[in-house]
Amino acid sequence: MRRWRVGTISLGILLIALGVIILASQVRQVLILKTLLQWWPLILAVLGLEILVYLYTAKEPEPKVKYDTFSMFLIFVVVLGSIGAYAITATGIMERIYWTVTSNIMTVELPAQNVKVDENVKKIVVSAPRGSFTVRKNSTQAFTSFGQATVNVVGDEEIDFLLRQCQPITYQAGDTLFVQFLSVPWQGDTKPGIREIHRTLLVPPQAEVEINGSQLNLELDCQAVQQDWFIKGNGLIDITLAAPADLAVEAQVRDLSQLSGNAAWEVEETSASATNDDVYYLGRMKWGDGQNKLKIILSSGQISLNVI
Repeated sequence: MRRWRVGTISLGILLIALGVIILASQVRQVLILKTLLQWWPLILAVLGLEILVYLYTAKEPEPKVKYDTFSMFLIFVVVLGSIGAYAITATGIMERIYWTVTSNIMTVELPAQNVKVDENVKKIVVSAPRGSFTVRKNSTQAFTSFGQATVNVVGDEEIDFLLRQCQPITYQAGDTLFVQFLSVPWQGDTKPGIREIHRTLLVPPQAEVEINGSQLNLELDCQAVQQDWFIKGNGLIDITLAAPADLAVEAQVRDLSQLSGNAAWEVEETSASATNDDVYYLGRMKWGDGQNKLKIILSSGQISLNVI
């Protein structure tokens, strides 16, 4: 007569159930990782139930739970695996792994923002800590912003949350319109995040413009510069000059290698002040009569000025 070894039936039930669940998930193309993590305590419940059934049905006066070596090893592995799964679940590691497996990198459209600029606005100040921007002239008296973002997300709710963080903040003080683009830090591959943003800005022709940024990647169409402009920060600035532009460019840099492009820069060495030994270089370029002025102060990075 065969003896009942505790663990055999439990192991069989668990293996059958796991096999059926995994097979069903493959047939229906459903991810079951999250469901398995939620229901793993049933492993302990099945093992405990088998022990109780064995003790209740045993015909011995003082029944003892009997295991063979292989069953003890399997139970040991199952218990340790259950404890480990609980620890990993409690610390959120498995949730991050699950999110990483199910997330996708995609490109989405940024919601367009259109801010009407009234006649009282003489200047627009744009603060952009980091990002990629293309600046062009608007055909209307409005400041317009739109673009694309590369995001790492699982669903539409995460996309909506990230896009809300990308919306610029605008407010007017006197004759100045302030536009601030918030910096959305990248949080790694285990959380929803924005990898890259490229915005297009359409500016009205009647206002002066000031752009400040710490890590700019700026592409400027000279047709947008209809008044005096000022750009300050770090990064890459690409300026395209073409007729009928009427523009005078003055760029202050720390090194001559920061001035590039096919334009013939007129370079002058200077210092910040009479008491300061720091040397700067001023690069100048005039197109037409130079009625509109563009001044750039670039601490690091490069200015590419190309005439077409």
